[in-house]
Formats: sequence, structure tokens, C-alpha cells
Amino acid sequence: MRKKIIILFIVPILLTGSLCAVTNKTFFKPRPIGQDTILQNAMTNYYIHHIDSFGHFTISNNIFYEESTDSSDLARYFFPNNKTELVVKGLGNGVDADGNVTGADIAAEWLNIASNREPDDPYPNDNNNYTFSSKIKVSPKFKQFGTTFFLHKKISKYFFLSAYFPFVQVETNMRLQEYDKENERIPADVNRENLNTIHNAYEGFNNPLMKYGKIGNYWKHLAGLADIKFEAGANLKIKKNHQLDIFANVTIPTSHTPKAEYVFEPLIGNAGHWGLGCGLNLDLKLFKKLNFINKLDYLYLLQETEKRSFDLISNGPFSRYMLATNNKVSDRPIPLINYLTKDVDVTPGSSISWLASLHYAHRSFDFEIGYNFFYRQEEDVSLKHPWEEEIGIAVYLDNNLEAFLTSYNEVHPNYNQTSINSSIAVDAAAPFAVIEASNINVSSSKHPSVCTNKLYGTIGYRLNWNDNILGFNIGGSYEIASSNKLLSLWQIWFGTNLLI
Repeated sequence: MRKKIIILFIVPILLTGSLCAVTNKTFFKPRPIGQDTILQNAMTNYYIHHIDSFGHFTISNNIFYEESTDSSDLARYFFPNNKTELVVKGLGNGVDADGNVTGADIAAEWLNIASNREPDDPYPNDNNNYTFSSKIKVSPKFKQFGTTFFLHKKISKYFFLSAYFPFVQVETNMRLQEYDKENERIPADVNRENLNTIHNAYEGFNNPLMKYGKIGNYWKHLAGLADIKFEAGANLKIKKNHQLDIFANVTIPTSHTPKAEYVFEPLIGNAGHWGLGCGLNLDLKLFKKLNFINKLDYLYLLQETEKRSFDLISNGPFSRYMLATNNKVSDRPIPLINYLTKDVDVTPGSSISWLASLHYAHRSFDFEIGYNFFYRQEEDVSLKHPWEEEIGIAVYLDNNLEAFLTSYNEVHPNYNQTSINSSIAVDAAAPFAVIEASNINVSSSKHPSVCTNKLYGTIGYRLNWNDNILGFNIGGSYEIASSNKLLSLWQIWFGTNLLI
């Protein structure tokens, strides 16, 4: 028995050890609080099986706080080419034969820096308008706090009903920082409201003309009821001191789907998806005061419409932040991300959570330690409507930052975030080259499959109170993500269990 228990702990850890990190993704979905098996079941499982033996109505409540710890790993998730820092440079810093700005990850002109000058611009057309450079980095941070309620009632000797509903506030921040700025075109003391331009990379990623995909250094908040889960099951005694529960559940969404206005936006619950699940709970008494408790949960989330942003396949990472033209006469290019953000059909699919814990009871004190393995499959994402946009990537002519082709456009196959194709021959008489549906990189918006390992410990005390049983516990956990596809985070909570 003991060897089998050790093997159960080791196998999931070995399975997650070889998972690779990902890069250049446009969407991130943390593990919802409703799928936090530890927060729902720590101490509560023992109370239901060993304290609640007279058909009591059990009310469990937890007040919790959790925070992420892996900012640099998460930066690689969002940034291209597994980088944590990007260099932004204007074409005045040098352009190679292929039209790529020398030493740049992002050409400043794509962020509209030093372009579209007003006639009364007090700064003339000099080299400083072309040699802007800076570096940017992000340190994404996630926080969540709230309270959860779990209600459990034995309706007969063998059957039970339960409900779980958490109230949470989620906070996210990309924490974008820009530094080592050189040749910033407009000094801080100039009234920028009268100047039709972007002055640095931070402003470029928060351009008022961009409807989606903004990146900044500000906290975004979202609060509410993070879905409701109803469960029905049966309790079977397989031996004198061993118990087995089998159950099925449904998760009702109470939160909205992603809006894609900001990268790393806060989400609560399952982001608007209905869920169907089932599982089992096995409680084994190892010794008089020591129990080995296992819970296995399976959940399938159904399809729902969300809004996601994409890159282009042939134009590479971060191509969504390039500029576009729409084959109409226009004074300025258009942020391409406004067109590359669409309604999509998202099916999150399956997730599995296994909780294994040891519970030791001594008089009125309870001690519990445990381990949680969590797996979630890669999402299935597809465009909800056919791609019918008549747009193309903007092209610069002869190093002229103001001369975008608007009536005609030739898209160079290697035209990307670092290139300003001033050296590429452009035929103004060529047909307008639209972005084809086959060039949309839908996969850039998919959240990949994830695995995590989580450890926890909690200590509690119970007492008799007005013919009821009241228990208190405090606990903490640490989630160890196997890669940057899910958050590593620490969590603390204070819980109560009331048996009425």
C-alpha cells in the first residue's frame, strides 16, 4: 500500500518535467478558482466523511489570497522568440538589404513613432525623427482574492447534493517598462495634445487608435461571482473504514467572455463556458487517526464565442502591431490589430485534477498535507465568421515616413515587425494586395495544454457550538507550473466548516 502511494505521487511529477515553454502568444488563461481542488476540499472532505455522520448540512467557507511569482517566464509567453526584452529602433539607425532595421526587434515606425506630423510641429524633419531607440520589458503579475462557499447535504444514507460558488476579484498587470530611450522626438514639456504622433514605445502600445491588444503598466480589475457548480453523487462504503464517492456536476457560467482590449486581461470563472464533469472521492483509513484521501475530478468545458487577437503567419511574431491600409485614400495608416481581432469559437475541452492528501486527527486538532496534479488540454479555436477584410499591410516609400501607399499596396513576403522596406521596390500600379484568410495565425491565440503540481498544508481546530460542530483552519499552498503556460503562485486562506 505504501509503495503504491509513493508511486501515485511520483508519476505526475515525471510527466510534467519535460513539458516545453511557449512564446509569442496573444492570450493567457489562468487556472480558474472553481478548478482549485485544494481550496474546495482541504479539511472539508474529512469533515464530510468522518465528522458529518448524522446527516448534517455542511457549510464551508474560505477567505483566500493568491499571487503569481514567475514574471520573467510569463514575459517569454507573450514576447516573440522567447525573449524578456525587446529593442525598438527607427529606420534612421540603419536598415539592411532586406529592409530590416539594424538590431531591432520592433521597427519604431510600426508603432507610429515619429510619423504623421502636424504642419505646426515645432520640430523639423531631422535625423532625430528617425533614430529613436529604446528597450521594453514586461513583468506580468497576477493577483486574486475573495471568498468561496461550499454547501453539502446528505439527502439519504447513500446520496448527497452540493453546490460551490466563489466570489473573487482578479487583478492583472503587464507592468510594461521602457528604458534606455534615445532621441525621443517630443520633450516632456511640450503640449502633446496638439501633435498628431506617438512619442515612444509605451505610447505606441497604448495608442488611442488601437481598439485591442494594449500593453501598459496599470492594474486591470474584474470582480464577481466566478461561476456556480452543482453536484450530485452517491456515497458507498467499500469496507468498514473505507469510503468511495462517485459524482457528476454541472458548472453554470456567471462571467463574461474575454474582450481582448488588453493583453493579459483579468478573467473570472471559466470565461463564460458551461462545464460538465464527473469524478470520484476515495477515503482510506491507514491507521486509527490517519486517513489517505483522494479526489479525481474530470471537467469538460463547452464551446463559447470569445474575442481573440492573431498574428500573421508569413509576417511573423508581433505582426499584429504593424500598420495597415484599407485601399482608400487616408491621411494615416490604421493599426492592424483592429482587424486581426475577431470573434472566435473556443472549445477549452477537458481538464483533470487529482488531489491526494494525508489527514491526521488528534482530539480536536486536524492536520492535513497534500498534493494536487492538474492537466488542461489545448484549446480548439476557429474563426466564427469567414475572413472578408479588404486590408493590406502599409508600405513606406523612399524613406518617407509620411508616404504610405493607401490606394495600392504590395506586400513583401518577408515584411515583418522589424522591417521598413525602404529598399524594396514597390510598384504603385500593382493590384492592392489584401491579407488572405490563409495568412491568419489562429494558433497564436490558442492557450496551449498545461500541467501543474501543487503542494499544500493546513491545520485546524473544531469544537461543539450550540449542538453544532464548528471548525476553523488556516492553510497555504504553492503551485509549481511545469512551464510558462500556467502560473506558479502562492496562496493562503482562512477557512471555517459549520455542521448544522
